[in-house]
Amino acid sequence: MGLRLFIQSDLSTRRKVAWSAFLVLVGAAIGMLLSLNQIWHKGLLLLVALPVLAAADRLLLGGRRSLGFWIRACGFEVCTVFGVAAAARYVCNVLELPPVLGAG
Repeated sequence: MGLRLFIQSDLSTRRKVAWSAFLVLVGAAIGMLLSLNQIWHKGLLLLVALPVLAAADRLLLGGRRSLGFWIRACGFEVCTVFGVAAAARYVCNVLELPPVLGAG
């Protein structure tokens, strides 16, 4: 649902590509820094905090969008970042590259 909202948003294609690239880069960096266990726990923590993140976005960005819209939008971003992070950590594990911030 969040992906569909993102694709149908009124952002230009250039901004959508730039934002997607940013999310992927952040996810890849997190995957290199943290262990899979740390990625899992931090991702779950942010998923639990989605209503708070969505409320903050709504307050900061305003507009006519509902809180439900912002929850889906934030959920899409969190899942994208931490999905890429998990994939990057998996590749690092296969290549036997330890996480930069320890095995936690």
